[in-house]
Amino acid sequence: MLVVALGLVGLSTTAATVAPAAPPGNRDRAISGHGHPALSGRGNVAARTARTRAASTYVALGDSYSSGEGNPPFDEGTDSRQDDCHRSAAAWPRLLSVDGLGRIAAGGHLACSGATIDDLLSRGQHPDGEDSTSQVSRLAEINGKTPVGVVTVTVGGNDLGFSSILETCFLWLCLPQPEKEESRIDQVVLRVQKEVIPAIERAAPRARVVVVGYPRLFPRLIGNTTGCGWLAPIELTHLNQVQDYLDGRLRAAATTGGATYVSVADALDGHELCTRDPWVYDLGLTGGNLRGHPLANGQRAIAGIVGARAGAPLGPPPAIPVV
Repeated sequence: MLVVALGLVGLSTTAATVAPAAPPGNRDRAISGHGHPALSGRGNVAARTARTRAASTYVALGDSYSSGEGNPPFDEGTDSRQDDCHRSAAAWPRLLSVDGLGRIAAGGHLACSGATIDDLLSRGQHPDGEDSTSQVSRLAEINGKTPVGVVTVTVGGNDLGFSSILETCFLWLCLPQPEKEESRIDQVVLRVQKEVIPAIERAAPRARVVVVGYPRLFPRLIGNTTGCGWLAPIELTHLNQVQDYLDGRLRAAATTGGATYVSVADALDGHELCTRDPWVYDLGLTGGNLRGHPLANGQRAIAGIVGARAGAPLGPPPAIPVV
């Protein structure tokens, strides 16, 4: 994800109504049921079907890569000192449309810029604002009114501190020892498997849990970069090495934990940072939290991948501002 928020990434009363997602296939979820005894054996497909067919809402949890950071204007109440979750109408969860019934409303879009695993699970990120309780607690509140059928989540980037890493890259040196980052990734993704997925399932027992990865922010080859003299070839290699490792470990954690995993690593292919036509808010000395986040075209690309893999086809693109 090589997340750069350089400081990464309003709940209304109801979530948007969507049709239930189709049960995931063997490639999407761990059929062995590791870490999910209730879904082991011959009955696992029927169990998953029962968990999704009776539900009718979609909720998006996570950090800035689900909130839509990088794409102002943001929802009223999420762009202030009391609450800087920066939820945008251009965010990929808001672009998904299931069976033509419409997109998620602000009430189901709970992702918040800067969120960590602890913010997701146990504490309100902004005690003085609307986001005064954890995302999982608010998910449970929504589920108590209308059973939730699908939950997507992006989380882990802020726990890994990649915003600081990329700030260091831009100003000085990138990842001289990527193996240290891989060790930290192992610790964080274990929490995704052991804590995040089970907590979501407890809050919304019928929901299909979809863990979404992070887009690769830089091209793979130094020859494909332009205008980024600060980025050395070895630094580019290390950045992509860590991105690939994170994507693989998140996949393993999600499937072992009984969830669907959707990789969006290649969503920006050809349009990463340092390319001629980037779909990412540029790094630099200005831009604040917007920097390093997918712009409108990037959000649409992620929505297309998530929709295709998670059973939620992409609806007609709305009129959204392009930064």
